[in-house]
Amino acid sequence: MNVDTAQAIIALAAFFVTFAAAILSGMKWIFARMEHRMERRFAESEARWNARFARGESSPAQTFARS
Repeated sequence: MNVDTAQAIIALAAFFVTFAAAILSGMKWIFARMEHRMERRFAESEARWNARFARGESSPAQTFARS
């Protein structure tokens, strides 16, 4: 193995390591974004449920009249 071959192998290994790091960092960013969106949606959903139950508890006569 001469110097040119060794340099080519090192360059190829560096390319694959860089490519793998870019893919993994992109996946990390996507998962963090998805987690943030899910937490926000769960919080909004919980607020809607809390408001719905608060309305129901404030006027039980209306709740039973609808059914």
